[in-house]
This record gives sequence, structure tokens and C-alpha cells, in this order.
Amino acid sequence: YLRPQQKNKTMSGSTTWTVFHNFLADIIIQLIAAFAGYKSCLAVKSGDFAATKTWLQFWICYGAYQLVEVFLNQMLFNMSFYPEIKVAIVAFLIHSAGPPKIYPHLEGPIEKAGAFIEEKIAEVMKKKE
Repeated sequence: YLRPQQKNKTMSGSTTWTVFHNFLADIIIQLIAAFAGYKSCLAVKSGDFAATKTWLQFWICYGAYQLVEVFLNQMLFNMSFYPEIKVAIVAFLIHSAGPPKIYPHLEGPIEKAGAFIEEKIAEVMKKKE
């Protein structure tokens, strides 16, 4: 049995660990993204179309992941293994087989969203004239 004072210490320690654990996962994800940037530069510099296409697909998938995570992060922050799941998703994306499997599922929604955004920008520009 824990006294109320001990419960508070235990809970705050748990919260501190959760925050640190998520912070560590975010650092790992940023390191993976930095490595992806490096590999993207090498692909562009080499002129290899297939490699450049794969890295472009990676960045599109990574951007979609980041967008979804902005909304889910607050809900899933305290979920067990959430930091590990985030790292696993990004690690899968950086693997060369990841983006070609995911990108085709994103292509249609991205094109629809892009067309909608371009339409709204055109409307705003028309009103500005």
C-alpha cells in the first residue's frame, strides 16, 4: 500500500519517464529524417531516377505521417509502446520497400487535397484582383 505522498511521487516519476521516452523517440526519428535527407541528396546528385523517386515517395509518406501524428500525438501520448511504434513506422518508411508500398495509397487523397487547396488559392487570388 502506498501512502498518498508516495503515490504522487510514483505518478510524477511515471509522467517524467513518459515524457523522456517520447522525447528520445522523437530524437531518433529526427536522426532518421536527417539520414533520409542525406540519402535524398545523394540520389539527386547521382541522377538515378529510381532512387530519387523512392526518396521523393519517402518524403511524401513521412509528411503524411507527420500530419497524422500532429492530431494523434495528444491522444496516444500515454499509450504503452507509442514511442516505439512511432520509431518503427519511420524505420519502415526509410527502408527502401516502405515508400513504394504506402505511397500508392496516399496518391489519390493527396491529389484531391492538392486540387482543393489550389482551387481555394485561386479563389483568394481572384478576390485580391
